[in-house]
Amino acid sequence: MGIQGFTSFIEDNSHLFTDCKLRNTRVVIDGNNLCYRLYFDNALDVKHGGEYGKFADLIKLFFNNLRTCNVEPYVVYDGAYESNDHKFTTTLERSKKRILLSETVARDGLGHLLPALASATFKQVVSDLGVRCAQCDYEADREIVMLANSWNCPVISVDSDFFIFNIRAGYIPLNHLYWRVVCRSRSPDHNGENTGTQDNEPFLRGQVYTVDKFCSTFDGLQVEMLPLLATLMGNDYVPVTVFQPFYTQVKLP
Repeated sequence: MGIQGFTSFIEDNSHLFTDCKLRNTRVVIDGNNLCYRLYFDNALDVKHGGEYGKFADLIKLFFNNLRTCNVEPYVVYDGAYESNDHKFTTTLERSKKRILLSETVARDGLGHLLPALASATFKQVVSDLGVRCAQCDYEADREIVMLANSWNCPVISVDSDFFIFNIRAGYIPLNHLYWRVVCRSRSPDHNGENTGTQDNEPFLRGQVYTVDKFCSTFDGLQVEMLPLLATLMGNDYVPVTVFQPFYTQVKLP
């Protein structure tokens, strides 16, 4: 859905995150989002057909590090079409922008345009690794949340929508998961002193967000009201300008 300005607000308030050690759990992963972020967050080339070999290596590193920490990933992909036409205007505008961006990139300009076979590469590597996957008919956000709550496990993505959903085990934005380095706990001896020896509990450092902590920061804000907050801020379905008459009537303290 995309909530305008919400990710920036959350990132500017680091106290909304809690440090965590990711291990011995399942995780539900937004597949489309992970594909996009792994490619562009690692500065892979987009102008010469795609760096698929390096991309495949990054995908393997990500999932292998999860498994080293006894984290079982489950990847969910978006579907190919919407269940209604509410997002049609936004989808059309984004398609137009991608066409213009492709011309810019072709002329040696800058831009994030996923290479043609990046998605296919991602899905093939994930399949070869034996990671369990699911393909939704429509946008996968709600199914991701339902699955995570059913398993009581966190969600991994980079999508402002997940700051609104009530995910019981929390939401870990990919940029708050330090997945490249596997850490290990150290075992204390019988006197409680750290012996410096490593035990068998590898983990990935991360920071988790929960709506309960967000709501506790604002007096009177209830979890059930967060979807309304997202709507008032503007999203892929409803432009923020729709609520201008409402905003003019709000009296700020």
